[in-house]
Amino acid sequence: MGLRALPACVWPWAITFAAAMLWLILPASVRAQAGSGAGRGSGGLPPMTIAPAEGEAPEATPAPIVTKHHRVAPPPAVHHAAAPGAFVVPEPAQARLLLKEDALIYAEPSDASAQVEKGQKGKFVMVTGTTHYFLRVKLKNGEDGYVLAEAVAIDTPADKIFMLTRDTPVLNAPNHWARKVAEVHQGHAVHVIGIALSYMKIRMKSGLEGYIQASALE
Repeated sequence: MGLRALPACVWPWAITFAAAMLWLILPASVRAQAGSGAGRGSGGLPPMTIAPAEGEAPEATPAPIVTKHHRVAPPPAVHHAAAPGAFVVPEPAQARLLLKEDALIYAEPSDASAQVEKGQKGKFVMVTGTTHYFLRVKLKNGEDGYVLAEAVAIDTPADKIFMLTRDTPVLNAPNHWARKVAEVHQGHAVHVIGIALSYMKIRMKSGLEGYIQASALE
């Protein structure tokens, strides 16, 4: 009630005096925080940090993502025919053929077996048998060796017409391990364009070429 009796001109001074007294009464730490609050964000309040609840582990900072670069291994080497030591019975053959290129001669029908000799381009080899990928040859010392068939000129050119004495498959290589690509039938004429060991290379009307056994012709 006493304050209401003060004249209007005294009110501003009273308010200023009360604020000053309150400032002096406040602890120094509070005054320091209030004085520096102007630059701490909206409304002069200090930035807030949200603490985890009691008993709750603080949120872990996610680990950086590390991209691993895996080295791509080269494809394994391709070996022809069976592994060394595997039992392979060559298909019988008899021919004296020319080497088209320098070629290694192996102890077994596999390029993973031991190398026993090196054949030179332009030299002849005596072929005594054939496997899926290799020709068996007779070496000068009388032993057998094996050379890749692709290194030998197997086909001898020919140009004849023959009649078939029986149905027979047409193969993609002159050995019985080869893949069947067609079939020709008894009584039909075939155009023979080459001789390869005990096989004939033929050309069909469709233009397809392949090998048939010589025993199927008359």
